Amino acid sequence: MKKGILSLATLGLGILMIGCSNVKTNNTSATKNSVKTENKADIQESSSIINTESSDDEPVALKTATFEIEQNGVNIQMVYSYMGDLVLKQTTTSIGNYAAMGIDSKEQAQEALASVVEQFSNVKGVTHTIDYQEDQLIENTEVDYSKADLQEVAKLTGSIVDEGSENAKFVSMSQSEKLLLDSGYTKVD
Repeated sequence: MKKGILSLATLGLGILMIGCSNVKTNNTSATKNSVKTENKADIQESSSIINTESSDDEPVALKTATFEIEQNGVNIQMVYSYMGDLVLKQTTTSIGNYAAMGIDSKEQAQEALASVVEQFSNVKGVTHTIDYQEDQLIENTEVDYSKADLQEVAKLTGSIVDEGSENAKFVSMSQSEKLLLDSGYTKVD
């Protein structure tokens, strides 16, 4: 039962950092491509690399993209706020029915997830809450990439990190979308 709960936390945080070639999670690996840069200042200085301008040299507006999936009794919705290919914020809401997840009670869920809640509690740029209701839990995770240290976020349960991307400083929207769609998510915008 603890395994089922931890998979909720893992799925809830979802895709955080996509790098160049060999993407790995805590337990699995896959191959993906993306854009990366060497230091945080490069994010502002390299708008042409991350495509924050349109072909008419007009600034690209802030956009959102929403993805959903139902998996193992958990409904997950991920909302990305981005400009060009640069993800600025990611908000994930996961709703898991205890019975479908093989959990007997609200108290059992709280006990099993205590270490995950603790892990997320002091990470700059990350807000993580779990609302334990009588028959389900609702997990909300928000990552503000303008404040978060990606290397610190990459260590959290559920993060996907590219091997060799130790210096990556932003999340690629195009590669996040590809990875989500390849993983069975549906784009709903």
